[in-house]
Amino acid sequence: MFIFSTEQYLFDRILLGLRATVKYAWKLLLYSPLIFTAYIISSCFLNNGASTWAWLTLILLISLLLYRLMCFLKGFIINLKDSGKLLWIPLLLTFVFFTSILPVWLMFDDLYQMMQFLYMPEAKLLTWLSAGTLSVMMYSRYHFK
Repeated sequence: MFIFSTEQYLFDRILLGLRATVKYAWKLLLYSPLIFTAYIISSCFLNNGASTWAWLTLILLISLLLYRLMCFLKGFIINLKDSGKLLWIPLLLTFVFFTSILPVWLMFDDLYQMMQFLYMPEAKLLTWLSAGTLSVMMYSRYHFK
Protein backbone atom coordinates (compact mmCIF):
# COMPACT_ATOMS: atom_id res chain seq x y z
CA MET A 1 0.00 0.00 0.00
CA PHE A 2 1.35 3.36 -1.08
CA ILE A 3 0.35 6.43 0.91
CA PHE A 4 0.54 9.90 -0.62
CA SER A 5 1.41 12.83 1.54
CA THR A 6 -0.62 16.01 1.33
CA GLU A 7 2.41 17.90 0.03
CA GLN A 8 2.84 15.43 -2.84
CA TYR A 9 -0.86 15.65 -3.65
CA LEU A 10 -0.69 19.46 -3.68
CA PHE A 11 2.41 19.37 -5.89
CA ASP A 12 0.73 16.98 -8.33
CA ARG A 13 -2.38 19.16 -8.54
CA ILE A 14 -0.34 22.32 -9.12
CA LEU A 15 1.72 20.54 -11.79
CA LEU A 16 -1.48 19.38 -13.47
CA GLY A 17 -2.83 22.94 -13.42
CA LEU A 18 0.42 24.28 -14.88
CA ARG A 19 0.31 21.66 -17.62
CA ALA A 20 -3.27 22.60 -18.48
CA THR A 21 -2.37 26.30 -18.53
CA VAL A 22 0.55 25.75 -20.90
CA LYS A 23 -1.61 23.51 -23.11
CA TYR A 24 -4.38 26.11 -23.44
CA ALA A 25 -1.91 28.96 -23.92
CA TRP A 26 -0.34 27.00 -26.79
CA LYS A 27 -3.75 26.39 -28.37
CA LEU A 28 -4.60 30.07 -27.99
CA LEU A 29 -1.37 31.03 -29.75
CA LEU A 30 -1.95 28.41 -32.42
CA TYR A 31 -5.47 29.54 -33.22
CA SER A 32 -4.90 33.27 -32.60
CA PRO A 33 -4.90 34.23 -36.30
CA LEU A 34 -8.33 32.66 -36.70
CA ILE A 35 -9.68 34.24 -33.52
CA PHE A 36 -8.41 37.73 -34.38
CA THR A 37 -9.67 37.47 -37.95
CA ALA A 38 -13.04 36.29 -36.67
CA TYR A 39 -13.14 39.27 -34.28
CA ILE A 40 -12.47 41.69 -37.14
CA ILE A 41 -15.19 40.08 -39.26
CA SER A 42 -17.60 40.07 -36.30
CA SER A 43 -17.07 43.77 -35.73
CA CYS A 44 -18.54 44.35 -39.20
CA PHE A 45 -21.79 42.63 -38.17
CA LEU A 46 -22.19 43.60 -34.52
CA ASN A 47 -22.04 46.97 -32.83
CA ASN A 48 -20.58 47.77 -29.41
CA GLY A 49 -24.01 47.56 -27.79
CA ALA A 50 -24.46 43.88 -28.63
CA SER A 51 -24.37 41.36 -25.82
CA THR A 52 -21.21 39.54 -24.85
CA TRP A 53 -22.76 36.18 -25.73
CA ALA A 54 -23.56 37.38 -29.24
CA TRP A 55 -19.94 38.47 -29.69
CA LEU A 56 -18.54 35.20 -28.34
CA THR A 57 -20.93 33.07 -30.38
CA LEU A 58 -20.25 34.92 -33.60
CA ILE A 59 -16.48 34.92 -33.07
CA LEU A 60 -16.52 31.20 -32.32
CA LEU A 61 -18.71 30.44 -35.33
CA ILE A 62 -16.59 32.49 -37.71
CA SER A 63 -13.40 30.96 -36.28
CA LEU A 64 -14.75 27.47 -36.94
CA LEU A 65 -15.78 28.45 -40.46
CA LEU A 66 -12.34 29.92 -41.12
CA TYR A 67 -10.69 26.75 -39.82
CA ARG A 68 -12.86 24.60 -42.11
CA LEU A 69 -12.11 26.92 -45.03
CA MET A 70 -8.42 26.64 -44.26
CA CYS A 71 -8.65 22.82 -44.24
CA PHE A 72 -10.47 22.90 -47.58
CA LEU A 73 -7.91 25.23 -49.12
CA LYS A 74 -5.09 23.09 -47.74
CA GLY A 75 -6.51 20.17 -49.72
CA PHE A 76 -6.79 22.47 -52.73
CA ILE A 77 -3.11 23.39 -52.36
CA ILE A 78 -2.15 19.70 -52.20
CA ASN A 79 -4.22 19.02 -55.31
CA LEU A 80 -2.58 21.90 -57.20
CA LYS A 81 0.86 20.67 -56.14
CA ASP A 82 0.12 17.12 -57.32
CA SER A 83 -1.20 18.34 -60.66
CA GLY A 84 1.97 20.36 -61.28
CA LYS A 85 0.45 23.84 -61.32
CA LEU A 86 2.49 26.62 -59.76
CA LEU A 87 -0.47 28.41 -58.16
CA TRP A 88 0.08 26.32 -55.02
CA ILE A 89 3.26 28.25 -54.15
CA PRO A 90 1.69 31.69 -53.46
CA LEU A 91 -1.26 30.04 -51.72
CA LEU A 92 1.08 28.05 -49.48
CA LEU A 93 3.16 31.14 -48.69
CA THR A 94 -0.01 33.05 -47.78
CA PHE A 95 -1.18 30.30 -45.44
CA VAL A 96 2.25 29.90 -43.84
CA PHE A 97 2.45 33.65 -43.24
CA PHE A 98 -1.07 33.76 -41.81
CA THR A 99 -0.76 30.72 -39.53
CA SER A 100 2.93 30.59 -38.57
CA ILE A 101 4.72 33.90 -39.04
CA LEU A 102 2.05 36.51 -38.23
CA PRO A 103 1.29 35.40 -34.63
CA VAL A 104 4.97 35.22 -33.72
CA TRP A 105 5.64 38.56 -35.41
CA LEU A 106 2.84 40.17 -33.38
CA MET A 107 4.29 38.92 -30.10
CA PHE A 108 7.94 39.48 -31.03
CA ASP A 109 8.38 42.63 -28.90
CA ASP A 110 6.86 40.97 -25.84
CA LEU A 111 9.10 37.96 -26.40
CA TYR A 112 12.13 40.26 -26.66
CA GLN A 113 11.24 42.03 -23.40
CA MET A 114 10.81 38.69 -21.66
CA MET A 115 14.17 37.44 -22.93
CA GLN A 116 15.80 40.72 -21.97
CA PHE A 117 14.41 40.34 -18.47
CA LEU A 118 15.60 36.72 -18.18
CA TYR A 119 18.89 36.74 -20.12
CA MET A 120 20.20 40.25 -20.63
CA PRO A 121 23.34 39.68 -22.80
CA GLU A 122 21.89 37.12 -25.24
CA ALA A 123 18.38 38.55 -25.44
CA LYS A 124 18.38 39.32 -29.15
CA LEU A 125 19.75 35.93 -30.18
CA LEU A 126 17.42 34.04 -27.84
CA THR A 127 14.44 36.05 -29.08
CA TRP A 128 15.15 35.15 -32.69
CA LEU A 129 15.76 31.50 -31.78
CA SER A 130 12.56 31.22 -29.77
CA ALA A 131 10.54 33.04 -32.45
CA GLY A 132 11.91 30.72 -35.11
CA THR A 133 11.20 27.68 -32.97
CA LEU A 134 7.63 28.82 -32.31
CA SER A 135 7.07 29.42 -36.03
CA VAL A 136 8.39 25.97 -36.93
CA MET A 137 6.25 24.36 -34.23
CA MET A 138 3.16 26.19 -35.50
CA TYR A 139 3.99 25.27 -39.10
CA SER A 140 4.33 21.61 -38.17
CA ARG A 141 0.99 21.68 -36.35
CA TYR A 142 -0.94 22.69 -39.47
CA HIS A 143 0.68 19.91 -41.59
CA PHE A 144 1.37 21.93 -44.73
CA LYS A 145 3.10 19.29 -46.86
